[in-house]
Amino acid sequence: RLEALRGALANDTSFGVPEANSEPMSMVRYLTAYRGDAESGGSAFFDGGDVFGKTIFDATTPASSMFPPHAEGEDSLEFKKANRAYQAWKTDAENRASIVGNLIAGYQEGLDRRTIPFDSVSGEDAFGKSNSSLRSWMGSILANNAGDLAQNLATPPGTSENGPDTWVGEPTDGHVPMMLSGALVQKVMGEGGLLQDLAFDQSEVKDAHDPNNPLDDEYVNGRMPALRALQLASLTGYQDDFAEALKVPDIKDHRTKAVLDVENHWTTLFSKSFDADVNHQVAIGKSQDEINKGMRSLFDVVVDKVSSATVGEVPVAGG
Repeated sequence: RLEALRGALANDTSFGVPEANSEPMSMVRYLTAYRGDAESGGSAFFDGGDVFGKTIFDATTPASSMFPPHAEGEDSLEFKKANRAYQAWKTDAENRASIVGNLIAGYQEGLDRRTIPFDSVSGEDAFGKSNSSLRSWMGSILANNAGDLAQNLATPPGTSENGPDTWVGEPTDGHVPMMLSGALVQKVMGEGGLLQDLAFDQSEVKDAHDPNNPLDDEYVNGRMPALRALQLASLTGYQDDFAEALKVPDIKDHRTKAVLDVENHWTTLFSKSFDADVNHQVAIGKSQDEINKGMRSLFDVVVDKVSSATVGEVPVAGG
């Protein structure tokens, strides 16, 4: 069922979209950016995008890794069976990556197409406010795909003029990556971009449990705030990759290179997600001491949680 849904969401619309030069576009991009006059404060979804967001979350849970069969015995029934399975996996994995990339592009387009000013008090964008539940789900969706997002933010692949702003990469290490253009990456990280908009998702806490552990909070909607989910994914992704880098044999600086590769991969997402959070908290009047305390508690909990997998104290990316 989800495989068929992914195919429908990844396919282009059967009609041209007037606001996009009357050209067809990815269905998920159309549903995200071009319905309900959301950029002007209209209701794109009656529920703020809750069902749509959950649908995308379910549909884009990362696929398990798979590799093409060995070329030996290409005429054998075993090879043909294995190759059919691999091609089916590849198509489905490509659809997952396409959906996430077009969701990001569509959400950013919605923010870019605003026709009314930001809220004069909070600075909140009308599109994000109209899609508040989708915005909440965006954190969980992007957290599931944090590795791809981190790679794109760190080293945008770039495209020629008038080229696509999102596409699907070639399978690498059993994974099909989502690709974002340099221009889209700059918008996502920039003023009024996706990361800044995610900061406005402030999920209501149902039970804080341990006040010194920001990761055990229980939320009314069942999800941690969008940026917090992305921050946690970037921290744990970094820590997990760092632990693997330490296992690389320390020969001819191979281990040092592996550690630097981890730093380069995760640092931009890590820093930009925290910058967006800090800027929002300053805007709503929190003191720098409050902000620093909150950030430090998150760092400490994550490092304590993962450090048992590493040797000695694990440094934090960008720190």
